[in-house]
Amino acid sequence: MLFDLTGRVAVVTGGSQGIGRGIALTLAEHGADVAIVARAPEAVAGGTERIHRPVDPVVQEIEAMGRRSLGVLADVRDSEQVQGMAAQVTGAFGRVDILVNNAGITVRKEPEALAANEWDRVLDVTLRAAFLASGAVYPPMKAQGGGKLIHI
Repeated sequence: MLFDLTGRVAVVTGGSQGIGRGIALTLAEHGADVAIVARAPEAVAGGTERIHRPVDPVVQEIEAMGRRSLGVLADVRDSEQVQGMAAQVTGAFGRVDILVNNAGITVRKEPEALAANEWDRVLDVTLRAAFLASGAVYPPMKAQGGGKLIHI
């Protein structure tokens, strides 16, 4: 194995599908226990937003590898929900070693057609969420002597 993450706990935001799912499964393949964070599918308002897949299938895939996993429903743009996510993960696993800030969105439009509120949404999900999640897991990481923050 290229690297061994046995005994480590990883959190992957946007981990229910796409790149986040791939990252979560790879971390588990290398020994990590993994918390999957995503919004509830019914929380998506519609319009141009992509419906999120449930966290349960990825949790089950990770558990089938013999790793512990936890699905956490949270909107990573919301400070209270992100703090709750960190509390759930540390309550379940006792630590957080790796945070992968993967949640993100894009608006596929020509730049001149992009409205300011659409750009604000991109920044909220991509940057604000990374800031909030990093701040939420920092105290437990500091208390245990360190950890890794990865921003996608």
